[in-house]
Amino acid sequence: MDAIAVVPYDYFPDSWGEYLQPVQESTLLHVGVIPTDAQIDNELRIKLIWSVVLHHVIKNWRSKHRIPCPRKLVKTIKPLGDLATSYFDLCIQCHAFLPAGIYENAGHWFALIMREFQINDSDGLPNYQCKTSALSRDRETYQKLYEGINPIDPEVSPHLYKLIQSCIGLLDEGRCDRFDRQCWQPFLKSYRQWNTAKQSPEWTTIFEDICKLYCRGGRGKGRYLLFPQKTISITLAG
Repeated sequence: MDAIAVVPYDYFPDSWGEYLQPVQESTLLHVGVIPTDAQIDNELRIKLIWSVVLHHVIKNWRSKHRIPCPRKLVKTIKPLGDLATSYFDLCIQCHAFLPAGIYENAGHWFALIMREFQINDSDGLPNYQCKTSALSRDRETYQKLYEGINPIDPEVSPHLYKLIQSCIGLLDEGRCDRFDRQCWQPFLKSYRQWNTAKQSPEWTTIFEDICKLYCRGGRGKGRYLLFPQKTISITLAG
């Protein structure tokens, strides 16, 4: 399987690219630990998916940008790319309200959030939950966001937690109705659309068994061994 081309530094505004490049290139494997074949395969899967996600972020800013991967994959990952764009937009809006020195800029904040998604996805092996449980979890997360409650675990995803907490602060008592209308509501919509997209057969859950990476088949069809050189597995993690 051919690797998806990374998004060049200069495709991002200002100096944001220097922070976002490691999201595409840095290793997710633990230093000093010999990885299993499944962990190596999973790292490749995650990095490919998030490279395509970042291409979608750029395309949402620059409509003529061409994403260098198969059309079906572009379409499948688009809801996640749109959600990532919403996270970036929230970082842009909220960064100015943070105390100085926490993040260099919105790109730095967004890059750390994307890195959290990758690390949590990688560390989730070998025991991802079934698709029904994952979808239920994500619906609960959306409901809390809709109600203005921060559902993010600050120990697991501290940078995303800060972002949602910052958004809730701006929404408190309706003081920033423009932020609600132009930023928060579009974010909720993209989150809802992402949850809907994950119900399709193109998205499944993965797990490790005897050092090999598998995805669960739908409708009682068992499991399938993944070969990274032939396919890109898509997972509900994150």
